[in-house]
Amino acid sequence: MNGLQPAAETKVAERYPPIYNPPHHAMKPFVVTDMHRNALVWYLPNILTAGRQDAIWKLLKILEPALKMDNRTKNWRQNSKNFRDPNLCKLKPGTVSISPAWFQQGHESMMFKLEVGAQMKDDAAGGHWASEMQESSALIGSILGITHPQLYQQGLEALTLLSSEGGKFVDNEEQLVRALKVWTSPFTALSVITNRNTPAHRDTKGRNEWLDFVVALGEDDSVGVMTFPGLGLTVGYNPGTIIAIAGKVVRHAAEFEGGERACIAYYMRNKVQERLGIPAGTWMNCCMYDA
Repeated sequence: MNGLQPAAETKVAERYPPIYNPPHHAMKPFVVTDMHRNALVWYLPNILTAGRQDAIWKLLKILEPALKMDNRTKNWRQNSKNFRDPNLCKLKPGTVSISPAWFQQGHESMMFKLEVGAQMKDDAAGGHWASEMQESSALIGSILGITHPQLYQQGLEALTLLSSEGGKFVDNEEQLVRALKVWTSPFTALSVITNRNTPAHRDTKGRNEWLDFVVALGEDDSVGVMTFPGLGLTVGYNPGTIIAIAGKVVRHAAEFEGGERACIAYYMRNKVQERLGIPAGTWMNCCMYDA
């Protein structure tokens, strides 16, 4: 599934119309919850300092050899029609996914072992980038400890298991050890996307209860908007902003309105957690922060 499903989304919208119509635009921090106060969206504008955002932005140059797009694929995530013209960009448009350990495509089953992601092997660009991102990824990951403490602990448990019992889960343990040395995020995977518009979609390989992080990056003149069609909400998506989204539940889209842009999407894969024997967990309920 590609997460789009336009026919199904039309039926959902007819049965459950947006909360706000016309859409409401927000620029200040907020949390969206369901009727049980389970967190669906955390909006954290400008949470990264300008210096931190700029440092992360500059490090994306390391990944340029790995960034890919394809005008032949039907997968919207890589299809070149969603990216800016490379001739108009200083930062190469494209996308790359990175993980210390996950399933090979088509092998997402308990009968297969995990494999160190291609970008974390040998001398790949992803490993160099992850090494330079250690402090920033740890800092961003610490926010998960507030927005979803249980998921944060589950991510640490996964990495601890891979570190202490890697041979049970991965064939090439030596490569895994090298990858884990520079992997400081509690999330077990991430994707870097540069100079792309993102159509409204849901992310299908996590769990309803989990939060994904999207970190907005760009130059000083970069302006972006994230849209939540089912909520009737739009938000400023400018550099330094982090948005935590229950991505399998809440449909979301992003588009740039000027300037060079990128984002880092941090996430978990349900099948990987299952392979490691880690329970799925529950929703993050905001009642835990009641005074």
